[in-house]
Amino acid sequence: AGELVVARKDYFEKSRFNPLKYYIKDSAELQAKLLKIEGVRVVTMRTDFGVMIEANEKNQGIRTTAVDVDQFAKLSQVPENIIAGEYLKAEGKGILIGKWVADELGLKPGDKATLLGKTVYDSFTADDFVVSGVFDMGSTVANRAAYMSVSSAQEYLEMENAVSRILVFGTSYLTSEALADRVTSAGILPEGVAIRTWRENSFLTSIYSIVSGVRVALSVIICFVAGLGILNMMTVSVMERRREI
Repeated sequence: AGELVVARKDYFEKSRFNPLKYYIKDSAELQAKLLKIEGVRVVTMRTDFGVMIEANEKNQGIRTTAVDVDQFAKLSQVPENIIAGEYLKAEGKGILIGKWVADELGLKPGDKATLLGKTVYDSFTADDFVVSGVFDMGSTVANRAAYMSVSSAQEYLEMENAVSRILVFGTSYLTSEALADRVTSAGILPEGVAIRTWRENSFLTSIYSIVSGVRVALSVIICFVAGLGILNMMTVSVMERRREI
């Protein structure tokens, strides 16, 4: 998730049922306009969809995300946790799969897998992809997933120059509201497209609250330990002076 998420208004409300139904047209043009806004550091595109992946006479349903390959490498921990093969390339039909998927279907880098799904027009689509790498994020949920380039997904899903959401990163997550105001006031968002900050995501705000609480607790502990150390030094110093007297 980005500091700001740009998507169709319907996407924020109904994406859990059919995320492909609510997509942003002319996404490349909107990305270029967003990059011109003061304070915007990175703008990257994403599309989320489900597929049935088939290989070696086995199949599994998985969550798939189309990513901007170059930016994803800088923003995500997934590329850092590749345990076999290599990272995605911007062009070509490559797919990065989780360890759970690889183990269940007996896949390894270089193997072909067939993805079965639906296009944005709700018609059946199927195509072969080559496994470029396997990642391990340490949990079944995270490893039951796959990633491919935005261009590959656009061809596969028949959504030319369109994505389901655009993530915007500024100079600091603490100023996301001000950045959202600048984007809105610029008047570049197409009709029906809205913007939300990370603070409007209940999952992210709960994590932020937990992390903030842990930081406060650690600060208190550090101050307490430091105080004990100073008190101990002062006590020893006083005792030494008493012997001299």
